[in-house]
Amino acid sequence: MAMAPMRVLFVCFGCLWLSVASAQEGLLDGASFAGVLREVQKTSGGDADRLLFRNGRLFSEACRQYGFEEASYRAFRDNGLVHFEATSISPAHGTMTWKGIRDGNRIEASVVWTKERWYWDTRREYLFTGHHIGQ
Repeated sequence: MAMAPMRVLFVCFGCLWLSVASAQEGLLDGASFAGVLREVQKTSGGDADRLLFRNGRLFSEACRQYGFEEASYRAFRDNGLVHFEATSISPAHGTMTWKGIRDGNRIEASVVWTKERWYWDTRREYLFTGHHIGQ
């Protein structure tokens, strides 16, 4: 019985966090980043990429060739860092889920590509690292 008030307290803090995060729509709008998108644990190779934020949406130029569309992003500021996430969809190639942090002029995002098929599923992890090139 003593645990019930604590659960309510955690739920209330969770709601507060969500309302603060959603109140900062378009937090990265107008920012562009140049960098590299490569599979996790690889130290070379990958695709040169530009990550663009505009009108509440995230767009990866490197993923365009695979049909991945602009995706709505969510962002919030915490201790001087901007955290963001988005999920981009390609009708032919599945989904790419982005979760990243902007720290001043630098940006880093983990990206998970998944494609579900009836005969097997694909799941690959990527890392985008880049620097700010325009606002």
